[in-house]
Amino acid sequence: MRHIKPLNEKKPKGAPEFHHSDAPDAEGRFKDLGIKDLAAWLIKTRKKDVKKISGSLTQQIVFNRGDDPKYAEKMEKVRKEVYKQLGRQDLIDKMDESLQEPLFNSFFLLEFQKWVYKNRAKINRMSKDEKIKYLEDNYIKKYGNKHLGSEDLTGVGSDIYHSMVLDKIIKEGKMPKKYIGNDEIVFLKTKEDSKGANYNLYYKGHDIDVGGHRFGSEKELEDFADNYILSNQLYRKLRYEDSIPLPESVLNEEDSYNDYPAAAKKNAQMAIDWKEKYGREEVDAGTAVGWARAHQLAKGEKISADTVKRMSAFNRHRKNSSIAPEHKDTPWKDRGYVAWLIWGGDEGVDWAIEKSKEIDAMKESKQMKFIKPLHEAKRGAIHKAAKKGSYPVSIVVINSGMVVKQELVDTPAAVPAVFNELQKEYPNAVISVESSTGETLFSESVVNESLGSYEYGNWVKENGKIKFPKWIKVKSKEIIDGGFMDKVYKGEHHYMSIWLGSFDNKTRSELYAYDNKGKKEFGEMGYKFIQRFWNDITGYTMFFWQGAVAALEVSKHIRDMEANGESIEPAYYLMKEYFNNFGMETNRSRVFNAAVEKLEAWMKDNQIKTL
Repeated sequence: MRHIKPLNEKKPKGAPEFHHSDAPDAEGRFKDLGIKDLAAWLIKTRKKDVKKISGSLTQQIVFNRGDDPKYAEKMEKVRKEVYKQLGRQDLIDKMDESLQEPLFNSFFLLEFQKWVYKNRAKINRMSKDEKIKYLEDNYIKKYGNKHLGSEDLTGVGSDIYHSMVLDKIIKEGKMPKKYIGNDEIVFLKTKEDSKGANYNLYYKGHDIDVGGHRFGSEKELEDFADNYILSNQLYRKLRYEDSIPLPESVLNEEDSYNDYPAAAKKNAQMAIDWKEKYGREEVDAGTAVGWARAHQLAKGEKISADTVKRMSAFNRHRKNSSIAPEHKDTPWKDRGYVAWLIWGGDEGVDWAIEKSKEIDAMKESKQMKFIKPLHEAKRGAIHKAAKKGSYPVSIVVINSGMVVKQELVDTPAAVPAVFNELQKEYPNAVISVESSTGETLFSESVVNESLGSYEYGNWVKENGKIKFPKWIKVKSKEIIDGGFMDKVYKGEHHYMSIWLGSFDNKTRSELYAYDNKGKKEFGEMGYKFIQRFWNDITGYTMFFWQGAVAALEVSKHIRDMEANGESIEPAYYLMKEYFNNFGMETNRSRVFNAAVEKLEAWMKDNQIKTL
C-alpha cells in the first residue's frame, strides 16, 4: 500500500469491501522480481492464501493502471502465473471477475485523506513513530468496523503514513541528523528514506564501525545507541588519541545528475511525441521503466547514480541506434530504435558511460577520505617474524581477496624495507610475508586489520581451540576452490571472519557487546577470541569474505541459467538483484562492491557471455 493513490471514481454497486493483507512488506519486489519469481514469492509469503494474493495484486493494478499501464499488465500476468503454480485453472477462467473485488478500500483512503489534511498541522509536529501510531489509531477508530469481521488492521498506520507522505498531505517524519548515545558515541545520519535511515558511528571523531547501522525508526536508534557499549579494545586504542572533527558529510551514492546533453532530451522527446501522436498501437516499444526514463530526460530532471549506470549498460543495445530499412518512412514502428531513443539515444548513452566513470572515481575519492592511511610497519616486528622463515620469502600483496603482486626477498634484513615500499604502493591492500614453505610469517594485522596464522596459532596455544561450525570450513573451501578468494586466505585463522560475516550489522554488534549472547553463539573460547581480535577480523577481510559468499551463490545461479539456455545479465545487475532479494544494502556498501568485482572476475575467467 505504500504507493496507493486514492481513486476518483465511484464505488461500483455491490462491490465488496477490501481485505487488508497482513503479509510482510514487499520492499520493491513487485517491481524488481520477474513474473515467475514474484508469483512464487507471493505464494510463499501469503501461505497459498488465494484471497490475500489476489488482494495484493489487485491493489497494485488499481492504483497503478492509470500512471503505469505496463506495470498493471505485469501484475495481471503474475496473477495468472500464481493460479498456474497453484493448479487453479478454475480461477484462471474467472480472472475478470476477481479484478473488481478490492476497489472499495480506495474510498476509505479518500475519506481519511480529507481528515488527515484537516489535522496536518498537528500531525506534522509529531515524530515519524508518533505519526504512524496516530494515523493507525484514528483509521481503525473510523473504519475498523467497516472492514471484514476478523480482519487484523495492525500495521495499517505505516501504509497510510507512506501514502500520505507520497501524496504530500503530510511531511515525512525525519530522523535526527545526529544522536549521541552511550559512551559519548556519536551517530551521524548518512542517508534516509521513508523506511528508515543509515548512521555511521564515531568515538572522539574516529569511525568505529565500518559500514554503520540502519534503523527503521527514531526509537530503534535510541534503544540501540543507549545500550551500545564501546569495546575494551577500542577504548584502550582510542582513549589517549586526540579528538578529531566529525566529518562534514559522508559518501552518499544517491547523488543525482541532469547535465546530460540537449540531444539526449530531444531524442527522448521525439519518442514521446510519436507515442502521443500515433498511440500505443503503432508505438508499442519500450517498457514502463523506459518510458518513465524518457519523461525524466525530456523534462531535464535529475537522475540517480543507479539510473546513470542503467543507461550506461543500455549500450549493449547500440545495434538498435539506426532505423531498420523497412521502417525508414515510419521510424516510430521500429521497436528497437524507439527503445534506444527513450534511453537518450547515442548522446544519452554516451554521456551515461562517461558519467559512470566519473561517479566511480568520485566514489573512490570520497571513500578514501574516511579511510585512515596505513602507518609504516614496525621494522623490528617484521624483521623478527621474517627471521623465522626459510628463504627466499615472498611478500604477497592482496587486494579484494586476490593476489595482485608478489616479490621474492633473499634475506631477513631486506624484508621490512620491501614490505613498507609495497605498503605505500598499495595503501588499501593486505600485505603478508610468506616463507618458502608457504607458512605466513607476518601480515599487516600487526598494524592494520587482518589476522595472520602465526598470531592466531599463538593465541590458540595460550587459550585453547575454538569450535567452529562445519559449514564454515566447507564454505571456505568452496570459495577458495572457486577462485573467489586467494589461497593465502585458506586456514582456520579466517574462519571467524566468515562466521561473523554471516550476521547483519546489528546482530553482529549485539553478539560482540553482550557476553551472554556472544558466548551462546560462539562458545566461551570463540567469544574470548572475538573480544581480543574484533578489529582484525571485522575489517576489510570480512567484507571480502562476505562479497565472496555472495559471488559464489550468484555464480551457481549463473550456471543454472546457462544450463537452461537463459540470457545472462552483467555482474552488477545480477548482484544487485541478489542483494535486493535478501534486503541487503547496495548503496555505500563495500561488501556489494567486493561481490560485484569478484563476480565480474569469475565471469571473465569462465568466459560467461552477457547481454
